[in-house]
Amino acid sequence: ASERISPFRKNVLMHKGKMVGGGDYSRKRKLHEKQKEGKKTMKSVGSVEIPKEAFLKMFKKN
Repeated sequence: ASERISPFRKNVLMHKGKMVGGGDYSRKRKLHEKQKEGKKTMKSVGSVEIPKEAFLKMFKKN
């Protein structure tokens, strides 16, 4: 049995069932860049950066 998996990202170029822009790509590029920034923030929320020295210090024996 197959199952529908929702896409990882929305199609930002669709607006009210129609594609945005005719020939000029600048608007499309702007929408893609905006989406990329949003994805970056979504991925950064919940992730913690630990300095390398502190990480290695946890595993070292005194």
